[in-house]
Amino acid sequence: MRNYLKDGIILLLALIGLSIYTYKQIDWNAPKQKSISHVNIDGKMYPLQGVRVVQIPPAVYDSISANTPYKDFLLGDQKQVVLITWNGCPYARAFRHAFDKAFRFKELNQNYKPRVIEVGQTVSFSCNSDNLNCPKAWVISNCINGFCIINPQAKQAILDGSRNAKQIIPLLVAYAKWTQESLVEQ
Repeated sequence: MRNYLKDGIILLLALIGLSIYTYKQIDWNAPKQKSISHVNIDGKMYPLQGVRVVQIPPAVYDSISANTPYKDFLLGDQKQVVLITWNGCPYARAFRHAFDKAFRFKELNQNYKPRVIEVGQTVSFSCNSDNLNCPKAWVISNCINGFCIINPQAKQAILDGSRNAKQIIPLLVAYAKWTQESLVEQ
């Protein structure tokens, strides 16, 4: 009987310890996000790959006063379309050409402010704090694998990491009128 009680107490303590460890490992403040698998434009369905909408973390906005680079991407009334690219890659140059071509449409220029950031083959960034919750770090780390549509009013961004040039125009057209409504909670 004593061994069962002793073994039971050890097992209970192990389970409590495992539960505490697991609880501490969960990121309870992880930004909300949702995948976007298609857009519907004038009754026609366009399938998408590698697209998701994310909530921009409040900590990024909280750090703006101490970390001003790229803050204008996250503030204001107009949506920003950010492409971070390296000109040394032929695929990146072709994607950039398709991106620039999309903004020849007048309606897209009325709804978005296109931003192209040319970087070297490697990119580094830092914040004036111990974490990477600043506008520059957030924009670079989230927009570098394709392009993103940042909506400062909704404090959300659509991230397209597909590098598929055929998705640029359908995404921009579908979300041209997106204002303050949350896309994550739909």
